[in-house]
Amino acid sequence: MKKIKAFILMMLVVGLVFAQEEKDVEIEMSTSEISYEDAVETSCENPEKRIKQGVQNRANKFYNKLGYMASADIYQHLIDEESQEINLLANIANSYRLNGITDQAEYWYSRFIHLTQKPEYYLQYAEVLKSNGNCKAAAIWFNKYKTMVNETLDVEAINDCSEIQFFKKYNKIEIELAKGLNSESLDFCAMPYKEGVVFTSSREMKRPFKTKDFWTNKPFTDLFYAELDADGGFKKPQLIKGNINTKTHDGVASFDKTGSKMIFTRNDKKGKKNLQVFIARKGPDDYWFNAKKMTFNSSEYSSCHGSLSQDNSKIYFSSNRPGGLGGFDLYVSEYINGQWGDAKNLGAEVNSSGNEIFPFIAEDGVLYYSSDGHKGLGGLDVFMSKIEGEIWQKPEHLGSPINSSKDDFGFYIDKEKEKGYISSNRGDGGGRDNIYTLKVNGEWPFDRGFYKIDISVFEKGLDFPLSGINVKVIEKLSKSHTNVSHVESFLVTGEDDNFNFLAKRNMTYLFEIEKEGYKPLKRYVTTEKLRNDATFDLDVVE
Repeated sequence: MKKIKAFILMMLVVGLVFAQEEKDVEIEMSTSEISYEDAVETSCENPEKRIKQGVQNRANKFYNKLGYMASADIYQHLIDEESQEINLLANIANSYRLNGITDQAEYWYSRFIHLTQKPEYYLQYAEVLKSNGNCKAAAIWFNKYKTMVNETLDVEAINDCSEIQFFKKYNKIEIELAKGLNSESLDFCAMPYKEGVVFTSSREMKRPFKTKDFWTNKPFTDLFYAELDADGGFKKPQLIKGNINTKTHDGVASFDKTGSKMIFTRNDKKGKKNLQVFIARKGPDDYWFNAKKMTFNSSEYSSCHGSLSQDNSKIYFSSNRPGGLGGFDLYVSEYINGQWGDAKNLGAEVNSSGNEIFPFIAEDGVLYYSSDGHKGLGGLDVFMSKIEGEIWQKPEHLGSPINSSKDDFGFYIDKEKEKGYISSNRGDGGGRDNIYTLKVNGEWPFDRGFYKIDISVFEKGLDFPLSGINVKVIEKLSKSHTNVSHVESFLVTGEDDNFNFLAKRNMTYLFEIEKEGYKPLKRYVTTEKLRNDATFDLDVVE
């Protein structure tokens, strides 16, 4: 039994968590919202004694096709406060759980949990209790589930509920609701673009088509742009220009460093359950067009939440394709010889038996993502992992306030590691999923004193980098310090036009650069200067 909170569509809408056994249910779209009154009207021609059954059948139809909130209203009209109809109560509870409305879910599970022997209900109830901060009660139901199924799969889930007090709290990180971005609907995954952000929302908008997602009974998600205002908030969001937004779900965008390419996720054709990653290009007047499916997509499974590396050579994304370690794993596709390669799983350190989603690859190569499979505070938590050679290292939990007992995802941090965004349904906003701004007062606590620095060498007066450079990097404590404080590092660019290395915080480096036909260069540079401008100019030998 696994759950997942991902993005867009009935199987995968942000803010929703679904049971793994439901993943093979086909989805049908509709153009109107369903209500109890609608259901009664469709059954009014039946004899009175059959009306309730007819209404219930109508609700069951929507529930079985993943129309959870569409069915919840109907179910609640069929029962009273004394009802012990387990199937109806369970469907209502699960509908709220899958929409991230955990306080309501807890109430409805409590109505029937002592009347059932189904272990999946115990696990679902435990997850809801944990998300609501009721750890002692959650541990009881986790253990009941474990006893009934006779397995140790969820031991970590039990432990991390009892170990919440040991997760770090970083007081120098401030989180607050983003001003002007959020609505009563789902708002999430803000990514910087131009003078503002592009984000995903299911808010009501005037559109040429009016379709709703029966899972949430809200409009399908679209991509919006909001410009920063003078007070640090955002101006009124607008639909992004172009032909990106469709009748079904579109969202979770990332951009290359020029802002001319956008990676985003969209429902598979005909509104079916699976998701696919697309790439689009920007034309004149910020008009986005020519959206194309990535070659690693398949209609047999979902691929979503693509994050493009700064050099445009890699796309990191989430997928539930066969051969993974859990529900959704993280993968990477590399751009080689003019085409995107096959997806490669990032391995057992990054991925778990749960779900890993919403990857963000930062400029320094650090991978941030959300997971419900690694030990955390509850729901989805944000983790980070660094790569050494070709192996990703054990992920690190980002603690609070970035993480909470609710779902935390859609993480972004800027190059300077001073500002960023996080999405969460932690409950202090006007909607379910909301966008928060992140501010770091002082040093980013997860750097461990290193920065990845990209170095380029130019011929003086020219604007393209040289290749075939011999470089010696000598680490010193200061310019006057005669001894090397660490080992010397020899770097040769070969056929490339730049190279990179990890620079320590508050350090001075001596660069000795040589190339045939140019004067040798020796220069002392501080880490701070390297972060701002990591380039060198060579004079031609006269």
